[in-house]
Amino acid sequence: MTTNLTNAGDVSTEGVEIDFVVQPNARLRLNGGVTFANAQIDNFDCSVANAVNLDCSNRSGEDLQFSPKVKGFVATEYLIPRPWANIIIASSMSFQSEMYAGGSENQDTRIAGHTLVNMSLALSLHDDAYRATLFVNNLFDEAYYTFKNGNIGRLARDGHLYTGVKLRARF
Repeated sequence: MTTNLTNAGDVSTEGVEIDFVVQPNARLRLNGGVTFANAQIDNFDCSVANAVNLDCSNRSGEDLQFSPKVKGFVATEYLIPRPWANIIIASSMSFQSEMYAGGSENQDTRIAGHTLVNMSLALSLHDDAYRATLFVNNLFDEAYYTFKNGNIGRLARDGHLYTGVKLRARF
């Protein structure tokens, strides 16, 4: 089964996006955003398929592929200044609702919504010229798909818990 959408015809997208940044004091910063969107196919064009006698299902009124209704994130960063360095504790959470890799009437292409949580601890030296960061991404080891069609799917590259160290130097 193929879920290619080569010519959607007329589509529309409407919604609202809200972003925020809050810094209640010099050490704590919160930021985030959320999007509520409705992306749909208004008028699906089957004229090319009909001209060459191919099957064409009219997808008018269906959700546009790979368009979640809700998507957002929230992040925090807390700075602990020390005479010799700054310690930075950070976390983030991103989420999105379900979406479809094919027509929204086709439950085989439904991609479940997911939530990811990341955390990090950094040591920043010389006005952030040098930084070493320990991180844990996908803290709760939530596997999720970027594409799905029946029993076949593509797991996200970061669909499993992973940890690491980042080293950065600015010149």
